[in-house]
Amino acid sequence: MAQNTLVDFADGMKDVFASEAVKDQLHNRTNAFKWFKEKKIRGRGGRGVASAAESGYIFSVETRRPAGVGWAADAADTSAALPAAERPRADKAAVHPKWLYGRVEASGQLIRLSQDNENAFAREITYSMKRMITAMSKMLNYSCFGSGAGELARLNENPDGAATAIDVDAANHIYDGTGTANRHDTGTRYIWPGMVLQAGSALFTPTIRAGTGQVSSVAADDATGTSATVTFDSAPDAAWADNDYLFLNGTAVAGSTNSDTSRVMNGLLGLVGNDGALGTSDLSDTVHNINASTAGNEFWRPYIRDNSGTSRGLTLGLMHLVYDRVSERGNGETPNKIVMHKNQRRRYTDLLSPDVRYSPQELLGGFSKLTFAGGDTAIPIETDDDCPYGVIFFLNTDSFRLGMWHDLGWANEDGLLLRNVSGEDSWEAFAVTALELYCDRRNANGILTDLNVSLIS
Repeated sequence: MAQNTLVDFADGMKDVFASEAVKDQLHNRTNAFKWFKEKKIRGRGGRGVASAAESGYIFSVETRRPAGVGWAADAADTSAALPAAERPRADKAAVHPKWLYGRVEASGQLIRLSQDNENAFAREITYSMKRMITAMSKMLNYSCFGSGAGELARLNENPDGAATAIDVDAANHIYDGTGTANRHDTGTRYIWPGMVLQAGSALFTPTIRAGTGQVSSVAADDATGTSATVTFDSAPDAAWADNDYLFLNGTAVAGSTNSDTSRVMNGLLGLVGNDGALGTSDLSDTVHNINASTAGNEFWRPYIRDNSGTSRGLTLGLMHLVYDRVSERGNGETPNKIVMHKNQRRRYTDLLSPDVRYSPQELLGGFSKLTFAGGDTAIPIETDDDCPYGVIFFLNTDSFRLGMWHDLGWANEDGLLLRNVSGEDSWEAFAVTALELYCDRRNANGILTDLNVSLIS
């Protein structure tokens, strides 16, 4: 009986990794990405970002009302004049696909030793492929909360070119009341062993430092410290500097001026934020090719309630204020979802009194949902472990869309999932997706920042 070939294995794996199975992985293992995926539309266009105004998916947004409105004298008054005519102003927004890849590899030796036992090989490669989908799902999920630059952490010391253990800003140090310049540090939450990282001086248009570092271990943030530790296989280059951002290797782009020209999917910090609002000038006011700082584009701006870097406790009054302001700015569209980390959920439940009614409701993964009495309706409160600790998002989910140019799946255009790695006795498969999260009414959303953070209370 003839041995199975790679074609036979590929056919079997296609059955195991049908597109629906891949989608189930995403639905079951993420929260934020699942919310936005409910708003998925098929991406259109996308010739890259060489000409931001003309490439990608194009749509128009009205950023200013027509000003040709005014009172005039009676028509019998010959001096009466009509208001000056002015047309509504609409700007062209552009959304571009962002590409995420995942690679798995099997040695030729493994393949040969298991050719008489296709089940053994299938188990090995199936495990690797499932784990890759899990990793990609996690990256997509925390990207939903990012700036669009792809930052994973921020250095909290100057490496000397000799040390392998490097401190990064701890997530619980974000809102410590000291007025720290950057208030969305992530600690080590988004870094895991095996990642190859690079350093850059800024989120957008960074000076990219020499060298890379492969992570060997990660220390979790402690309850009271201001930093956590990332240990590398070898010492990173001495050019890495305090306050540099850490990115996956190849993610930082020297010529990327905003999230439109970056390589990473946009997230809520980029879409529901603006320059300086979160304590860093690195965040861009240009989103989807429209600059909210340009005169006349004031409506292309969400509502942000910060406290100039000084931490403060969560109050119902602050939540009502943000809800009301978003409702006023968003053309009457009210937030229909409030998103926070469980850290802030604990503080919210502490505020509840017999006069504030809530009913827990079971959600995916065992999470429970609370509601906030905003206006005349109850707004669901949902949590995600990847949400920034000291930020609460007030979202109108109808203003968000997930443009999907290519569904997550394994590349098999040539009929094979496994391909030989040139010059090596190994074979690889890779998964790919092309997508972008975008918002067509930024002013219908808002965030509450500078909230007290503690990992243990």
